[in-house]
Amino acid sequence: MCETTESAAVSIAAPGNNEISFSELCKFAWRNLKGHWGGAILASLVPMFIGMAANSIPFVCFVSGILLFPLTVGVTLYFLRLVRCENPKVESVFEPFRQYGRMLWGYCRVLIFVLLHFLMLIIPGYVALFRYSMTYYVMLDNPECSVREAMIASREIMYGHKWQMFGYMLLLFLIAIPIMLFTLGIGMIWFAPFVQAFCARYYDMLQQKYALKQSAMQAE
Repeated sequence: MCETTESAAVSIAAPGNNEISFSELCKFAWRNLKGHWGGAILASLVPMFIGMAANSIPFVCFVSGILLFPLTVGVTLYFLRLVRCENPKVESVFEPFRQYGRMLWGYCRVLIFVLLHFLMLIIPGYVALFRYSMTYYVMLDNPECSVREAMIASREIMYGHKWQMFGYMLLLFLIAIPIMLFTLGIGMIWFAPFVQAFCARYYDMLQQKYALKQSAMQAE
């Protein structure tokens, strides 16, 4: 059964429920993946296979990360559609190439901002990393917005949630360690799509929470 964004939003909007719990995100991500594991695994593996092929070509390997970056955003797009019950197709991973220049500029701008913060101290660097972590989601949701506008939106969406996201990513990392050790890495074929669905769901719920907050402020 596919859990829609609207059903998740109901729990967010419930009186006294202002937090997005780790267990709730895991539950929604798992339910969204039911019946879609094949496509989700393939969508996650496509960038890896293409990257491996590109890295085997002389000279191309030095710029493959930049050339193929839209594939990473494409995986984000696939899972964003998945958690929204839009029955995504694996071909979704190639769609960001239609806006290659915009995606590349987004990659460069976010990277520069994060690196500048890391030059100050480790903690400001991680704060910036999570502050702008939703930039690509916003860019996918709003094809007409500029990279600067997407970064501002990401900053507003993540307000008050940066350390929460850090904690959630740390938990996922700790879960991944035994999966890698006890399955010799094979279990990551399933765990990687789960993490992608988890992050997409997290963005969707944060975005919904932010929209509810804005509506409440305008109503006052």
